[in-house]
Amino acid sequence: TGCDGLIIDHCSFSFCDDQALAVGSNYGVFENVTMQKCIFSENATMVILGLNGTFDTGKITFINNAFIDSRQRTPNIGGSTQYDVINNYYFNWVGRLTNINGSASPDVNYIGNYLKEGTYTTADSANKHQNGTPSIYTANNYHNSLYPTPQLDDRNLWQDFSTGDPVSASLFTTTEHSILSGVVPDSALNVPDILDDIGANKYLNLDGSFGSYSDSYDVTKIANAKANISSDPDNKVWVLPTLPLNTRAANYDTSGDGMPDAWKTANGLNPATDDSAFVWESGYIGCEEYLNKIDS
Repeated sequence: TGCDGLIIDHCSFSFCDDQALAVGSNYGVFENVTMQKCIFSENATMVILGLNGTFDTGKITFINNAFIDSRQRTPNIGGSTQYDVINNYYFNWVGRLTNINGSASPDVNYIGNYLKEGTYTTADSANKHQNGTPSIYTANNYHNSLYPTPQLDDRNLWQDFSTGDPVSASLFTTTEHSILSGVVPDSALNVPDILDDIGANKYLNLDGSFGSYSDSYDVTKIANAKANISSDPDNKVWVLPTLPLNTRAANYDTSGDGMPDAWKTANGLNPATDDSAFVWESGYIGCEEYLNKIDS
């Protein structure tokens, strides 16, 4: 309910009886946020960005995430500044995907997303506009029935929330809003490649190297999406995957600063000293340097 500067990366969200993730700005701005490489599956609803906000909400980049067997809110947009929804993967939603609501008027880039209908998808459904006066730039998205060939202007992906009618032309722009993160959107046809590296799928070793592991549920969902196998998005009889149980030695992190003793020794620090405020040459602070190794 308030944050300025946040990255949510490689997380898995499943088995929520309402939205898996909801953010707002009740106690301060919620801005300068990136959500990337996460998987959302079999939640009753998915993501609300701008829930009952008091302060500015936006400047949010939502990129390279996957929604599999999901009903709606992918994500919902209710903030006041800008949202970039880029290169996300959607399979087997129900009646709608993203919905723009609330009284605010954000700038929205909806670019290069990959939308593949499933067994439970209402034919030709996609995004909705409920209220507010956003400026929507929508381009180069793939929808297997509406836009099997991505086009520069694909406003037919948007419908009125209440009537299903086309959204007013006054709410669209053919000029891309300057992309917040500076990324260059990939082709929508390449988006399925993100399924090979998505969700909570890595762990750190003592030396800062990483291994890969996806739980059986994520593996199944990703495989089903690739094979066009749909599951009921309204399912609520969930079976948690069995996870490996790992243990660490008592002297794994003597100082409790988040950095393993072995790694600190190898990098010239005293394992017994709390280095949570140590500033590395890279600019990272404390254990951020160790955690950064996961993507090195």
